[in-house]
Amino acid sequence: MRIKRHFVTIDGRWGPRQVHYRRCGDGPALLLLHQSPRSSAEFVELMERWGESFSVIAPDHPGYGISDPLGDPAANMEAFAEALAEFIEAIGLESVAVYGLHTGAGMAVALAARHPERVSCLVANGFVVFEEHERQSFLANYLPPFRPAWDGSHLAWLWARHRDQLIFFPWYDRTSAARMDLSMPDPEYLHEAVIDFLRADDNYRVGYAAAFRYRGDLALRYLRVPALITAAEQDPLRDHLDRIQRTSEQVEVRPGGSLEKTLEMALEFLKRHPGADVPEVRTTSAAPGCLWNRMVDVRGGQLRVQCDFEADGLPVLIQHGAGGSAETVGPIAAAIRSHRPVIVVELPGHGESDSTHPDEAVTVARYREALTDVLDGLGVDQVDVYGQWGGGLVALDLARTHAGRVQSLAISGLQYLADGEPQSLLASYAPAIVPVWHGGHLLETWHLVRDQSLYWPWFRPSSDSIIRADPQIDAESVHTRVVAMLKAGPNWRHACRSFFQYPVRAQLNALRAPILLCAAAWDPNRPHTQAAATAVGACQYRDLPDDEADWATTLFEFFGH
Repeated sequence: MRIKRHFVTIDGRWGPRQVHYRRCGDGPALLLLHQSPRSSAEFVELMERWGESFSVIAPDHPGYGISDPLGDPAANMEAFAEALAEFIEAIGLESVAVYGLHTGAGMAVALAARHPERVSCLVANGFVVFEEHERQSFLANYLPPFRPAWDGSHLAWLWARHRDQLIFFPWYDRTSAARMDLSMPDPEYLHEAVIDFLRADDNYRVGYAAAFRYRGDLALRYLRVPALITAAEQDPLRDHLDRIQRTSEQVEVRPGGSLEKTLEMALEFLKRHPGADVPEVRTTSAAPGCLWNRMVDVRGGQLRVQCDFEADGLPVLIQHGAGGSAETVGPIAAAIRSHRPVIVVELPGHGESDSTHPDEAVTVARYREALTDVLDGLGVDQVDVYGQWGGGLVALDLARTHAGRVQSLAISGLQYLADGEPQSLLASYAPAIVPVWHGGHLLETWHLVRDQSLYWPWFRPSSDSIIRADPQIDAESVHTRVVAMLKAGPNWRHACRSFFQYPVRAQLNALRAPILLCAAAWDPNRPHTQAAATAVGACQYRDLPDDEADWATTLFEFFGH
């Protein structure tokens, strides 16, 4: 069963914001609410199963996954409930059955308490009922701030926290009394949970804190919709069910068995109280005053696209390189959008885009086909194009094969490699980053990305490989690039392979569109870019300022306003 992803734009109590959600199946509406600090991605398998009975809709909560935060670090559970009500209305639902897990369980109860007309029933799986001393302990110790450190040590902490969260409850109480009877999952599972945490970043604390403060046990006393409150036998919140002293007649408190048995019980209850029918998906509308997201269908899947069409003029298509994302080119896109329409495309398998081709089929031509699918889907006939590093080769291929569609082309950090270089890079530049039980792959990625700004090539840290410029190694910048590379996973290797094998010289010499080659002093590909400009007479060359936010001036001088 195919799950499709969408964005809906809401202009409500918290101003313009976007919610990302997954949807599949047929039948009455069922809303799935995830736990913190996860996203709707944790429900993919469950959606495929329950989609046989329902139209299943799983949003990323505000500030989690790739949904915009509410902008209020003190948002309580009632605020999250109101945000959910706005979402339900925005996608055209009259009423929904709701299944919530842990934090999502509290949100389900809060939503039903405030908007009973919107909720046909709810299942709260893993419902927290704190005693006051527990509440204060959790608020004081469970949610330390998350800030990138120059040495990547925040990633070591993050991995250890996720392991201990499956060993102790709460994770910071490392005593035998807090030890849980659970098996440690494989590293791939932990890695996916870490990626979701990185999506939320420091905002992970907001939804958690709202759940810790919420007196959901009081709300159960007055609930007016059918509700099942449960927890699986190995859930650390199973004992909390005994703390529920009084409920309305609509509420049933029933312990679950195994996880599978608990889900079967939940499904049976949800089927007895179905929500309303689900309307067709609405087209994503623009969010004013910013780059906004939409998912665009292409051959083989969906790509995440950021765009802003408020300014006048020809759109500028921006393409990141291997292991990049919309966030890694964010400063450039933000500078350009003030003057020209902007389209940022995340390559297949990068950022939040689907992997649209088998690993062995990843080529620059396939990436270019995905770009043309995006432009067709957006109804955009002509663009100026800016590509960064390997993304410049995708842009070059687009300009070569669709000359009438690309008016002008600018590439920074062009990988114009000398004879013999591609073979060396193919062998060593892009090692496999494989999740390991101790989390060392996170630090491996951190130092790999950091060394990309210190040496060319990064894997040869000798004195003659030093990049002789102020390095781009501030913790925030490296962290952004690391998160993008971790999201890309093996796809960054496939992208690098396709870029290193691309016939750059032949394609440059055959190009008829105007082309600007440019690079900042710190760019490891600056010598390659200058060599290309010297070798191909039709290319212009410009130096770029150190700050990427200032590159728009140079690009506009070339593109024209």
